[in-house]
Amino acid sequence: MASQVNVGLLVPGSFRNAPPKMAEFTEFFRRADQLGFHSLWVIDRIFHEINVLEPMTLLTCAAAVTSRIRLGTSVLLFVFRNPVQLARTTATLD
Repeated sequence: MASQVNVGLLVPGSFRNAPPKMAEFTEFFRRADQLGFHSLWVIDRIFHEINVLEPMTLLTCAAAVTSRIRLGTSVLLFVFRNPVQLARTTATLD
């Protein structure tokens, strides 16, 4: 009996220099969806020595340009976020 393997991508989210333009992320998300990847995952870091992009903003961008791919955070540091605002943000994204 064959089973389906779901393959996801961890979205690059930390950069030593300036991050790519949002248009480049948009194209990355579109291509991942078109190529049949199951999911996209973003990281969350609050205190880090290099540039880390805000995960909910990246997921919102991905949701706007994809149609079937699943979206998620590999880590979400909710203890450093206002719980009401986080709930509102995730509900809006959903």
